[in-house]
Amino acid sequence: MKLPLTLPLEFPNHNTCLSLETGMTSLEVLVEGESLYRFDATGSPWIRPVYGGGYSHFIRLPDWTRGKKLVLRMVFSSNNSFAGHIAAPELGSKASALLDQLVEWPSLVFGYSFCLLGAICRRGSLDVQKRERNGTICSISDG
Repeated sequence: MKLPLTLPLEFPNHNTCLSLETGMTSLEVLVEGESLYRFDATGSPWIRPVYGGGYSHFIRLPDWTRGKKLVLRMVFSSNNSFAGHIAAPELGSKASALLDQLVEWPSLVFGYSFCLLGAICRRGSLDVQKRERNGTICSISDG
């Protein structure tokens, strides 16, 4: 499967990166017939079907690629309904591409930290109850 695109004449910045995500697919990026990037998905993790098994690609585009024809060549590594999806390619810096890929990470970090805090509070309250039953919370001594 081939997907031809034409790159813009002006890139957003000097170190422009093409970012895209594929699912269980080998990918080759060609600019004017010259291979710029190749990813082989025939390795062992990609042979078995994986639900949502996506792989993010970040490809630096040199300045000479401006306005040239870009071809994305994909070969499915397995024959199932999960293989072969591709997200829309995006141009920008690698930092902006990574931030776009990791949009949900802050909410995951806060969610897991709240779960950890809840587990600590629960464990602490169970320890206090256990010590109260054993009579080791406080001792009153004559003196």
